[in-house]
Amino acid sequence: MPILKEVFSPNKVFNLCLAGVQYNLAVMYRKGRGVKQNFEQATDWYHKSASKGNNQAQNCLGSMYYRGRGVKQDYTQAVNWFHSAAKQGNSHAQRSLGVMYSKGQGVKQDYNKAYYWYNKARRLQ
Repeated sequence: MPILKEVFSPNKVFNLCLAGVQYNLAVMYRKGRGVKQNFEQATDWYHKSASKGNNQAQNCLGSMYYRGRGVKQDYTQAVNWFHSAAKQGNSHAQRSLGVMYSKGQGVKQDYNKAYYWYNKARRLQ
């Protein structure tokens, strides 16, 4: 029973729910759904959700850094966020890492690592 209390502690449940709400707010600002489109606000909300471990937010944050939307374009930050999401099984982030390793964006160009990430993403889809 102590394990269940730890897994389903009110704080963990709250943080998971909060991360989801923060992610949804980020998407709304990024797409301009119900609010004026604002990439800076979207990035702020993605950061909040990503810091709580939301892999979708981590992937989107990587994309924001990759494209320079709401933040200065920064391939190194993009790689870091894609890695965080990819380790949790996010196939979109894994594919993005494949692209970045194949082009040498934010990382040393490495076709073996590019293949690894492309292959890992393919297996999840």
